[in-house]
Amino acid sequence: MGLATSLLFLSEAIVELTSALFAAIIWYYSYRAYRFLGYVNLLFLSASFLLFATGLFIQAVYTFLVLRELVLNRALFFGLGYLVYSLFNMSALLILAFAYAISPSSQAGSGEGKPASAASALAPVSTIREFSVLRQLFGYLIGFFSTVLIFFVLAHMVSEYIERRSEYTKTVMLGFGMMVIQQVIRLIDLDSDPLYLASSIVQLAAFSVILYAVWRVSSK
Repeated sequence: MGLATSLLFLSEAIVELTSALFAAIIWYYSYRAYRFLGYVNLLFLSASFLLFATGLFIQAVYTFLVLRELVLNRALFFGLGYLVYSLFNMSALLILAFAYAISPSSQAGSGEGKPASAASALAPVSTIREFSVLRQLFGYLIGFFSTVLIFFVLAHMVSEYIERRSEYTKTVMLGFGMMVIQQVIRLIDLDSDPLYLASSIVQLAAFSVILYAVWRVSSK
């Protein structure tokens, strides 16, 4: 069981690291396309994927660092690294939502202290548990807000595609549609490790599609 859990989180870290690499390449190609074509939304897309890449890289490194401890305490996965990743993820979506809002028609420890008494021994544990619950609640709120933002962005992409019938918009729209699936999976069930890994794989696939779109635009 411990080995299976360890392999699961190792796979998650590898997928996150790969996604971070793809996001960084999207950042490069979308910024390059912006410099050549001048589409402002490409600049916003570039900035958002720089944030996606940073957040994913931090979470992947964090997962590698606490990999052994995760077998004993799964809650560590949703520790500081995950919160930082969630904030970067939400900030990236805020940038994209802002871009479409202003221009909807333009072209993303345990304590091993001294056992004085049962009450004093349980007090730190209780505090840690309360903090963990608050941190998880904060994570869910960030996830909910991120889901609302990505639905907003996708809705504007659909509207833009209906209006322009652009191949670029269609491909990016497909990628963000996959990212919506990823966000919804995590919002519905954040406690299932296999589902979380599946959502990360969906995100990686989404980044692959978006990377293809911006690569084609930048190479024209």
